[in-house]
Amino acid sequence: MKISKLIYPVVMLSPLMLAGCADTGIDDYQVEKPQTIAEYEYLNAYEPLKTYVDRSAHPNFKVSGALTAADFNKQEMLFRLAAHNFDEIVAGNAMKMSSCVDGDGNMNFSTVSDFVDKAEEAGISIYGHTLAWHAQQPKKWLEGLMKDKEIEVDPDAKVGKVDYESNYEGLSAFPFYVMGYTPTIVNNCLHSENPGSWYQYFIADGFSVAKAGDYSAIVKCKATEEGSLTLNCGWGWNGDESASGKLNITTDWSDVEVKFTGIPEGKKLNLVLQPGGFAGVIDIESIRFVHYEAPAVEIPQNVYTCTFDDGNNVGGWGGTSTREVVSGGHDGGKCHVVHNPTAGNSWECQAAIDFSTPLEKGETYYLHFWAKATNAGSRSASYQNPSDYSGRGDYPAFAVSSEWKEYTLKTSITGDDCKRLCFNLGAFDGDTYLDDIEIYYMKKGNSIPLTDQEKKDTLTWAMDKWIGGMMDACKGKVKAWDVVNEAISGGGNDGEGFYTLQHGEAANNDNGVSADFFWQDYLGDIDYVRTAVALARKHYAASLPEGADASDLKLFVNDYNLESNWDDNKKVKSLINWVKKWEADGVTKIDGLGTQMHISLLVGDDEAAKAEQESRNQHIENMFKLMAESGKLVRVSELDLGVERYVDGKKVAYTTEELEKLPLKERLAIEKAMAAHYQWIIKKYYEIVPAAQQYGICQWCLTDSPANSSWRKGEPVGLWTLDYKRKPAYAGWADGLSNK
Repeated sequence: MKISKLIYPVVMLSPLMLAGCADTGIDDYQVEKPQTIAEYEYLNAYEPLKTYVDRSAHPNFKVSGALTAADFNKQEMLFRLAAHNFDEIVAGNAMKMSSCVDGDGNMNFSTVSDFVDKAEEAGISIYGHTLAWHAQQPKKWLEGLMKDKEIEVDPDAKVGKVDYESNYEGLSAFPFYVMGYTPTIVNNCLHSENPGSWYQYFIADGFSVAKAGDYSAIVKCKATEEGSLTLNCGWGWNGDESASGKLNITTDWSDVEVKFTGIPEGKKLNLVLQPGGFAGVIDIESIRFVHYEAPAVEIPQNVYTCTFDDGNNVGGWGGTSTREVVSGGHDGGKCHVVHNPTAGNSWECQAAIDFSTPLEKGETYYLHFWAKATNAGSRSASYQNPSDYSGRGDYPAFAVSSEWKEYTLKTSITGDDCKRLCFNLGAFDGDTYLDDIEIYYMKKGNSIPLTDQEKKDTLTWAMDKWIGGMMDACKGKVKAWDVVNEAISGGGNDGEGFYTLQHGEAANNDNGVSADFFWQDYLGDIDYVRTAVALARKHYAASLPEGADASDLKLFVNDYNLESNWDDNKKVKSLINWVKKWEADGVTKIDGLGTQMHISLLVGDDEAAKAEQESRNQHIENMFKLMAESGKLVRVSELDLGVERYVDGKKVAYTTEELEKLPLKERLAIEKAMAAHYQWIIKKYYEIVPAAQQYGICQWCLTDSPANSSWRKGEPVGLWTLDYKRKPAYAGWADGLSNK
């Protein structure tokens, strides 16, 4: 459906306004327009927003608006409003990962495909938001991909876990309830002889299991002749409250297994042997009641690792000894060397490693490392409490030579507050070299955590699947994207004086678990963005019809608080610095920078308000200058403007309801100040950003925010009211775009 003509809603008008000066049949009588209507009537003269751009001066500039894809797809009021006023639209949420991928990894792009098709019909382009972000991700699925992998074992190689075990050692008489026949105790065994008729007796009683399931009784026994006897496992006096099996006894001592199914948890269990008419003599030495599990293996749990390849050293002391990191490690990398000029006691020259979390008393810890020395001989390693140097466990001595040798030692921790490992090197002069030191303990289990590389590979696959699915759904019709959203934190130091990237640990909420999923925690700060860019370009090209130009794709990194005055625009400076790092490989190309300007105009005649607003304005200008100097395309990606004032020394936002209660003159002054600020922002964008770098500006809130909204709740942030009537802010946008 092509949009050829749209009937625009009358703005701020009542039925009286529609009538104008009505002829009532009474001479010289006219109906006067209410003042409120008259004050806003000028807005009717404005044309659609996109018509105000001088395309010869700003050939690439796009007037953009954000909305929900579902509302646009209905082709009702928002559809008409968007198509009438904007060159480009952005879906607020529909193109984010969690909107298309569920907790099991199932992908559904039906809303996106419909959105793309209807935008094409309306002659309006779509800006994609967003391919890689930490928020609104299918966290359950992504974390599930990185769960511990099951260890492959022989499914038949089960290990028996003993739930109950007993014998008759030291007993002089039958210990259980007598049921007509009483066995005796002979040579620490339960001994029974055929009484000449059917009989039975307890061989165990009064035990229970913690978990319902299948169990086996393993009876160590022999008889004077072979036979098949009945063994019951019971938990009540009724006949249906038991499980039964056959005990196949032989004339030699052996462990005979009888399997039972459906054993309940928590019930008092008993085992009753029913020889029946068996004529032989029976001896029973012991009973075990077991269940079976897959075999567990020991999995290393790392406590400390140091390769020295990063140049970091470990501590130590001793006389005139010195220590440094040098080249020549066992694998060609770097290693640690201790220079000891004089031999003495072993503890008089040490290499020491401190760790913040104490090792657990009683646990066995392994020490793996490589070593060599210019003076061969026996060295040792031991643990300490660093506060008083008291010992906490010694490893066996190890002999070193002039050649690199690999060692794995183990010891148990003997006391609390064990936070230091010492290599005792003082018994020999010369140089002792250490490399690839690792401390770990063993944990038994049936699964093993993925390695860091396995996690990275797995998530790269997941990102590839997601971006590929999205690009395929868009069919090459969405030519500009936020490839990475909100990557930069507002603190930390990346090593060059700029902010670090956001990470899960820093973003934890009150209960210590972040609701978000940070790809960079696993892909790394550099590869996170490079991977997203590479996959976006690969899949965009694959989605194009034959002959289409893949270079049309424009990829932006988008972030917020870039205009911030409280840190002197440090965040935008940090973003630009990170872009340089990401592009340093000569392959990765980021086309543009996006700035989310969710800002407020501070009104008031007091000097504090004026000074604060002036500072904000200066930093908006500075942000545009820095972005322009980057050489990248510049996009105002999410512009919305609220208004606030000082109340008791604190800045408080106006709500739409509060504005509407103000006297008309005061309310109109504030609304026109907001319009003027919109106009000023667009003017500064035009002035500062070269035309070749002007991608455009997106109004994030088309209408005022509803009172129940999660975004700027109840604030007057729109160009239209909630019933789609133009506001003075609309005029500010139009005047700014026309460069009045």
